[in-house]
Amino acid sequence: MQRGYEDQVSQVIASFAGLGPITACRSFPSEAGQPIPRAVITFDEQALGISRDEILRLLYEGSPSVSLAPAGTNGLYINPQTLAPGEEMIVVERILATVRL
Repeated sequence: MQRGYEDQVSQVIASFAGLGPITACRSFPSEAGQPIPRAVITFDEQALGISRDEILRLLYEGSPSVSLAPAGTNGLYINPQTLAPGEEMIVVERILATVRL
């Protein structure tokens, strides 16, 4: 299970590599101290012309609906513990479509 979580986080990070106004990194452990990796996606809101909160709203209201936790002031977490294998790429695609990259 842990290897699968690591693979999902690695896929997410690789998907955002080189995108400039969006960066991704691995976060470990969780804020609750659980030994589960997560991906942290950080947005340059000024360069993108959209706020993190607006991104979260659009993801939630879209199809399929995606609900993610905020991270800091301009980021969000993608937690593989809440995703089936492969669903991380749906989340990535929705984020990219939302910020129009």
